[in-house]
Amino acid sequence: NEKISSKYMEYYCKSDCFTNNVSRNSYGISYPAINASALVSFHITRPSDEEQKQIADYLDEKCGKIDRLIAIKQEKIEKLQEYKKSLIYEYVTGKKEVV
Repeated sequence: NEKISSKYMEYYCKSDCFTNNVSRNSYGISYPAINASALVSFHITRPSDEEQKQIADYLDEKCGKIDRLIAIKQEKIEKLQEYKKSLIYEYVTGKKEVV
């Protein structure tokens, strides 16, 4: 019944603590599921409203930085793959010779 920040709750639901708890309480093999009553019975760590905001803001900042770094690395990988294909094409077609 206590208010929990939606952003804090989003991060909490992505945490190992929560996902491990869901896994432990899931049933089924090919399509595991969890009973709604089991889900709502989980204890949720609820810091003060200000702490929830600070945690969510901190994670927003850090996750944003990580996402930007991943995007930069993916762009570099794509450029290297294009360069690799270009080199292969040039050598296979005889435009460049192996020395």
